[in-house]
Amino acid sequence: MRNGNNGRSCTDCQHCDSRFEGIFASLDADALRDLDHARISHSYARGQMLFLEGSACTGVFCVRSGLVKVSRSAPRDRQYVVYLAGPGAVVGLEAVFSGREYSTSAAMIEDGTVCHIAREPLLRIIDENPHLTRSVLRLFAVQLLDSESERSELSSADVRQRVAMRLLRLAQKHGVSDESGVVVSLNLTREDLASMVGSTPETAIRQLSELRSKGIIATSGRSIRICDVERLQRIART
Repeated sequence: MRNGNNGRSCTDCQHCDSRFEGIFASLDADALRDLDHARISHSYARGQMLFLEGSACTGVFCVRSGLVKVSRSAPRDRQYVVYLAGPGAVVGLEAVFSGREYSTSAAMIEDGTVCHIAREPLLRIIDENPHLTRSVLRLFAVQLLDSESERSELSSADVRQRVAMRLLRLAQKHGVSDESGVVVSLNLTREDLASMVGSTPETAIRQLSELRSKGIIATSGRSIRICDVERLQRIART
């Protein structure tokens, strides 16, 4: 997609590295040209906001590179991390289709490039491309199933299990395997992880410390290495 300062395109949508990772993978060359004309690209630094919960919806944000944390307000001035969006992910679709304000906030947790696609051009492109409509419906279905699964985990599993489940899910989506295990290098705070498992930061830290003492994981800063995937899987199931 475009370079970082609203300039002319250095990589168009058809040749974007993340094109085949998201809902736009099914678009043909003509539709991709329409999409290319409808978007504006920016480079963002870690910590910068894409949009705030409760703000007016202007369109969606397609992640070309970097990682985005999507969160929602929780009691006692906390933030609940809904999901992480990597290259190819499109953030803000729910607000576009509901016609309401953004129900979440989105912030960069890694430097990256993100393209904004305005609501009306996006809806027109979707109307003209049935394959894209099906991709959007499939995405909503997957998000609904994931949400139901997480609610079930929060209601039926203890914190130890939930931490194990979340680490396994993060490893599956964002981990990098090497000879010593799977490394999850995300700029997540302990508060972020706690919100993802429905516990206090103190409890989450205690569970991580227990896993580390047993040699199941190793930590370095905000990087977590899963040294023994099988043992972590057993904890998640018990």
